[in-house]
Amino acid sequence: ILTLTRDRIGEKPMYYGWQGDTFLFGSELKALKAHPAFRPEIDRNALCLYMRHNYIPAPYSINQGIAKLLPGCLLSVSLEQREPQIKTYWSGAETAVQGKAKPFIGSAKDAVTALESLLKEGVEVIFGYPGGVTLPIYDVLYDHPLRHILMRHEENASFAAEGYARSSGRVGVCLATSGPGATNLTTGLVDALMDSIPIVAITGQVPSHLIGRDAFQEADTFGITRSATKHNYLVMKASEIPTVIKEAFHIASTGRPGPVLVDIPKDVLTEQAEFVYPETIDLPGYKPVLDGHPAQIKKAAQLINEAKKPLILAGHGVIISRAYDELRELAEKAQIPVITTLLGRSCFPDNHILFVGMPGMHGVAYASLAIDEADLVMGLGMRFDDRITGRISS
Repeated sequence: ILTLTRDRIGEKPMYYGWQGDTFLFGSELKALKAHPAFRPEIDRNALCLYMRHNYIPAPYSINQGIAKLLPGCLLSVSLEQREPQIKTYWSGAETAVQGKAKPFIGSAKDAVTALESLLKEGVEVIFGYPGGVTLPIYDVLYDHPLRHILMRHEENASFAAEGYARSSGRVGVCLATSGPGATNLTTGLVDALMDSIPIVAITGQVPSHLIGRDAFQEADTFGITRSATKHNYLVMKASEIPTVIKEAFHIASTGRPGPVLVDIPKDVLTEQAEFVYPETIDLPGYKPVLDGHPAQIKKAAQLINEAKKPLILAGHGVIISRAYDELRELAEKAQIPVITTLLGRSCFPDNHILFVGMPGMHGVAYASLAIDEADLVMGLGMRFDDRITGRISS
């Protein structure tokens, strides 16, 4: 049995522990790691959330009947049964009395609600580099189930999130501080915007009352990233965080994917707010068209039937939409050769008899010549980049 005690000295929690008759002082991690039965994937997620953050998110609770530990409570945990028991409660010099923990009603600092919102979206990994205004997030993140991968530069964080999204098909998440930290993300955000990669970037901002006053490490992140993102937010209330995160992931991953930035001032990160994560969202101004127009489809079919030398030019959009089978069915049914762009590589088998190659200055000459000789070029999931077209006028 390992017993941990949480009390306060001023505003900071202090931790004490008893392992058998041995008194332990300091971080609860030291007490846990000293135990031979300690398993990080269970004990760290469960016990540290009890002790350090004073709450437990529902998916990681090891006892739904206990969801909040009051200062001064004794938490007795069997490392074999994983069943926590609250034994006594006291405050100051008062006599120890029996007591129970109050249930967690969802009120927490905005830094906590931000991370819980990420968990709701299925996020497992964050790429980031800490800074002054994001310390509230990192203080909570220290014992949080989310895995944080430390970069050596914020630009690396945005590119790492982009690479994660490319390889996994999920939304990549990166984290940076205000001012230079946020501006360092910009290159990766522009790259993700051009290549249609879903990223949610979270940046810290100076306290809200200092915005626009040339404060230390202040930059107009919202204005700077407007043209570098699919959409961006400046959050001024902690209660807005869950909805904004929900919207950010929806916008980043639907329609034509792209990066979305969420800028949060430091004072908002320390504000108390009720955590209520929305089940659905309604964005009247954002309604991506997901179905083809019947009349336009008929016109395209007529052009294909009339063409003598048609050609399919497939790009990254085929990979994003997972339309491999549809592309192959169209090519084989109409017996149309397929050329892929650089980002469209792998959307059509290289060993297929209808595959031609990659065109443009980085491709093969015969692929470019085939485009030049075709009487109908069908662009599927591509944007006719200048690396392929060259000078249109000539």
